[in-house]
Amino acid sequence: MRTKTFKVKDIFTIVNPKGHLNTKQLIPGDDIPYVAAKKTNNGVAKMCSKDNIPATDIMDGNAIVFIQQGDGSAGYTTYQPKPFYAISCVTCGYSPRLNEERGLYLVSILDKNKTFYSHARSWNQRLINETELPLPVHTVQSPDYELIGLIVGGWYRNE
Repeated sequence: MRTKTFKVKDIFTIVNPKGHLNTKQLIPGDDIPYVAAKKTNNGVAKMCSKDNIPATDIMDGNAIVFIQQGDGSAGYTTYQPKPFYAISCVTCGYSPRLNEERGLYLVSILDKNKTFYSHARSWNQRLINETELPLPVHTVQSPDYELIGLIVGGWYRNE
């Protein structure tokens, strides 16, 4: 399998969450996950109601979430399959080529960067954009997303 190193900015469109409500302002509920600087539970800090969250603050699902800061969490990523609420401690990456299998593969590669970041050195937007990902390629120009899907699909079938 041939690989090539790509930068995050070449794979994803990076979007900053628009959310401004803090954890205490969110109404408990089961409508939407609140994704925060948390390395456990796939980054979900809690489930909340949409009642006081503006629709424009809800992030689309099918996203890679880059945890920028947090004690012990900076440098981790999660894959969020469904819409979620987030604030400025994370950044979101979107790609039309992303799906759950590809997202899980990319998270496993991106999480190798964890050792570079901490509460004292956050994973800011510039560093996220320049983060390198070694990905399988079928041509020198683009990642082999089909192979990524086959690799992850094989992991699922072999569990």
